Amino acid sequence: VEKTTFLIKWLPKRLRKNLIPVNDTVALVLDSLDMYQGIFLQKLSAAILNRHKINIRREDWPQSLPPHLIMHFQVVNSSGKVVMRGNDFSTLLKQFRSGADHGSLMVSTRDQTLMDSLRDRIFNSWDFGAYPERIPLLATGDMIGGYLFCGIRSMPEKQGVMLHYYPSREEADCATRAGMNYLVRLDLKPKFKQLAQHCKVTFSGPSSIWLTTFFRGPAQTCESVLNFIISSFLSVTPQDMLNQETYKSQIDKIRKMDVFDAGREIIDKVLFVLRQRKETYDLIVKYEQLAKKSGGLDATLYEDLYNQLATILPSDFLDHFSLSDLDSCGRYLKSLAIRSERAYNNPGKDLEKRKKLNAHQQNIERFMEKFDDLGPECLEKIDNYKKMLAELRISLFSPEIKTTISVSEKKLVQAWKDLTTGC
Repeated sequence: VEKTTFLIKWLPKRLRKNLIPVNDTVALVLDSLDMYQGIFLQKLSAAILNRHKINIRREDWPQSLPPHLIMHFQVVNSSGKVVMRGNDFSTLLKQFRSGADHGSLMVSTRDQTLMDSLRDRIFNSWDFGAYPERIPLLATGDMIGGYLFCGIRSMPEKQGVMLHYYPSREEADCATRAGMNYLVRLDLKPKFKQLAQHCKVTFSGPSSIWLTTFFRGPAQTCESVLNFIISSFLSVTPQDMLNQETYKSQIDKIRKMDVFDAGREIIDKVLFVLRQRKETYDLIVKYEQLAKKSGGLDATLYEDLYNQLATILPSDFLDHFSLSDLDSCGRYLKSLAIRSERAYNNPGKDLEKRKKLNAHQQNIERFMEKFDDLGPECLEKIDNYKKMLAELRISLFSPEIKTTISVSEKKLVQAWKDLTTGC
């Protein structure tokens, strides 16, 4: 209460005057917060925006607090002994990492023995219960300087998977996605055999060469597509699949499905979107060449068209798209094709519309520079902002295509304000 009171009292007057009496505001706002969940300033800003419709940016809050209101941190070793303490977490973290860097991080003898036992082991079914989700890395004085994270690596050449410990959660999750998908295929081999053959035939014909080059050849294409299909069948994250009960429930769910029909439908969707992408690409190339011949080429326009094409359907889309993302691609590609023709006929009008979007595109680019530092709530907000921008593009460049949400420049500006509140 005291800390929140201080923060509000030291806001700029233009903001503070709307939050008087401060004690009442503090009581109401704190009642609406889930304490100790997330970043406090971000939660506080969001609560004030929700209750009082006042947008408080990070820089509006006081930059320093009285000593007794500052968070105090302690670093303890594996025995519980305090080895570092201080009020500035960033400084403490730098000191800790500096100390950890000078003395190389190592796993314990017991954990090293466990990791060595996994070096050549191939798993053909779920059998990971005896292995920890993460292994601590020890620095000088037995301080924990970081962790190695459990991941499941696909090894199709050995007809199985391997359990490996990765230096980051992201690497472990990426490997586990492919590894668990392959393990599902092994557990349900008869169900996926026909689908794998259908996929191979679909992407092996001469007419599909341009499709497979998008994915580095027919074999890799089918692997990527089958992984995408299995991911779309699963309703949990890769890390959740490290739990045996969760894995079994997902296997049981897929076992009851008509895998071939459901998978074939997804393959058809992938093919449709890829063909639509090629048609749109060919259309952009056509109008670019016509513009060159007429001497009216706007290089910036065509750079933007190609960038939008890559944004709508990146080369690694099967690694992170959902089925709903795939469905949205059709609308976005259709809109881009319409825009390409209209931009060729009237590049000046296209430029006017582009100018309305430039600031929002720059906002996204700035935020993506600090992508790794964003929390889950901020990532969700930026994802929503990007989707709103994509729908606004449709509204501006091809209004005959219906948007999935009500969107306008005003709403996008408000979404940006919401995003920058605490992020």
